[in-house]
Amino acid sequence: MPQSRILYRSLSKHADFDPSDLDILRTSLVNNVAQGITGFLVRAEAEFYQALQGETEALVNLIGRLSADERHSDIEILLFRNTDAPSPFESWAMSYDQFGFSNIGIAPSLPGTRTPISKEDSERIWNHMESVASADAAFGPAFAYARLPGETDLAYAKRLHLG
Repeated sequence: MPQSRILYRSLSKHADFDPSDLDILRTSLVNNVAQGITGFLVRAEAEFYQALQGETEALVNLIGRLSADERHSDIEILLFRNTDAPSPFESWAMSYDQFGFSNIGIAPSLPGTRTPISKEDSERIWNHMESVASADAAFGPAFAYARLPGETDLAYAKRLHLG
């Protein structure tokens, strides 16, 4: 089956650290395991950035479900490409972290607007997310809800009170 990578951003309907962020993470863990999707979810102020890799059809179906999710809005696909490369997110069904816009080299959006993201910006964001995921996997995260080094999907889910 053909594999793809998707990077999208969306606007959160809730403030930082709202319990809905954990709900999104929990839902992603359960659904992505079932679909063989790996990924990394990042909160950057009022926006989510999510990098996903898996079978193309599964990702297209996921984007359809995400578009109907009431916890966020205004999904914008920043990158969608076929790949035969292994997932940069190892075997993670999902992980979660936070960073500021300065970490990804773009200006934050003003209220009621969205900062334009170029193709080059999208590539830089994907690469930064790969780098953060790799560092989290090797050294551990600073953010409490991110994955711990060597943590399996099941152990992660249990720590987040899913199992």
